[in-house]
Amino acid sequence: MKILFATGRSLYPFFRGGDGTTAAQMLSGLKRYGLECKAVGKLDPELGRKTLKEIESNLKLHDHPYTKSVNEIVFETEFDNHLIKSDFFENYLSRIIRDYTPDFVITQQEDSEKIIRLVKKYAIRCILYIHDCAIENFKSLEESPGYIFYNSSFVSDYFKARYNIPSQVIYPVVDEVIYKSNKVNPVYVTMVNPTVEKGSDILLECCQKLPSIPFQVVNGWRSDSSLLTRLQNVKILPFGTEMKRVYAETKFVIAPSQWDEPFCRIPVEAGLCHVPTIASAIGGLFESVSNGGILIKKHTDKERWLKEISDLYHNRRRIDILGNLAEINSQKFRLKAIIPQIIDRLALLNSNEKQHE
Repeated sequence: MKILFATGRSLYPFFRGGDGTTAAQMLSGLKRYGLECKAVGKLDPELGRKTLKEIESNLKLHDHPYTKSVNEIVFETEFDNHLIKSDFFENYLSRIIRDYTPDFVITQQEDSEKIIRLVKKYAIRCILYIHDCAIENFKSLEESPGYIFYNSSFVSDYFKARYNIPSQVIYPVVDEVIYKSNKVNPVYVTMVNPTVEKGSDILLECCQKLPSIPFQVVNGWRSDSSLLTRLQNVKILPFGTEMKRVYAETKFVIAPSQWDEPFCRIPVEAGLCHVPTIASAIGGLFESVSNGGILIKKHTDKERWLKEISDLYHNRRRIDILGNLAEINSQKFRLKAIIPQIIDRLALLNSNEKQHE
């Protein structure tokens, strides 16, 4: 079975948001299970744009073989990745579809509505993978994709009431090999990608008012940690830092989200390393954290965050108990758990299609 993944965003490792990371680990997993996979994204997307020089430097740094032409870079990971200039994206994608003849096209995020329209011209089945409740998803749903993957029950419930399209919850694939590590003197309270929506103001308040507690902040693709740089108890790590090392030094993670977080991979990644999470009781965090941490109902209450962080930091036994539960909860999101679900669904869709031919 051949899978083509297509998005109007860039591809991992040049786009490291949750959806991009999930797509890369999903395709790697499918390839390891014997499926053919290929990915197509934009070389110069509006979101997270990088120069050609930056892209080539990154590929050389990580020993990814690549070739380039005027409008396209093709690089190898566990599968082939095509980055195409925006002005030529649809033409090149059409060529790839004709030459590769995939059984399924999986699309998500930017330009997914255009990709669905294009794929339909070739009578190929298209799966829309929805990762959040953003209004842009409605444009893609109006194109009536053949099937939908939702990244959480929370996101599924939001859209299923509006659209009667066959669907399944497929949780983000988390490749434990990338994250799992033995703890090495864990001392930090860690937050990843501090943005306003993800609670950067609560993070700042906690760092300022809990000076005896060391915090570790990992910058994301659109975060701003500039206000934290003057604080003595905060270590700031750059975007793209290896997360295995981060979790090895972490007592627990915080996710003080102030928006309807669709899922959030961080509690799962951390849980694989026996690291619990304190998170807002909101959106898909109920699923990613579950009982492997503390869910704060009054998630806008900064005093509550201060108390929960301080109390847990000084309670080694509770950290260990919650860490055990986080590790158990994370097992159902491992690559070995999710990839067979995807393959089973693809096989069923394939079988149903053949029965109707």
